Amino acid sequence: MNLDDLWEELKFEVDTYKVEVLDNKKDKVVLGAGSRQSDIIFIGDDPNLYEDEHGTTLPGSSGEFFYKLCKLVYLKKEDIYVTNLAKCKCKLNDLQEKDREKFREYLDMQIALIKPKIVVAMGQETAKFLLRDEGLKINDIRGKIYNWDGNIKLMVIHDPAYLLRETSREKKSPRWFTWKDMENIKRELDVLGGNTNG
Repeated sequence: MNLDDLWEELKFEVDTYKVEVLDNKKDKVVLGAGSRQSDIIFIGDDPNLYEDEHGTTLPGSSGEFFYKLCKLVYLKKEDIYVTNLAKCKCKLNDLQEKDREKFREYLDMQIALIKPKIVVAMGQETAKFLLRDEGLKINDIRGKIYNWDGNIKLMVIHDPAYLLRETSREKKSPRWFTWKDMENIKRELDVLGGNTNG
């Protein structure tokens, strides 16, 4: 079975999975947006990060803001991959534990299919989920490089939705730290020979 077939199989499985809290009413399933050959995956917990597989965003949304961040450090939309923890229009914490674990399986499948060199957790909740540590605090973990599953580097940035509310750009503000973190992510990707050209 080739990669395209595996992606279609995963999409079908997600689409037919019944999410109890949503009364089985789901929008069209979008597994993520961007390049499935990317060396970097950004993972969030925000249904407003993208509207379709091309990374279409709504004006003023966290997704639009996120792609602007990427542009600042010369990461092109078409060269990266972005996905959410929950594969439906809700946040992970809205789901029951069995649904959370099922979506973890789906995310693991996505990562296995893409084989990235770097995974970026966007926000504290995403980082806690990926690192399986509920005690983590964003200010303690952002800016660090973790050796994660399968020799993948994991890095953490602030949630773009949070940055929409925290508008200060002063030194050591969340936006300032995120800009520095994004520069470090791009630098690390270049060191690892990532396939984003900028």
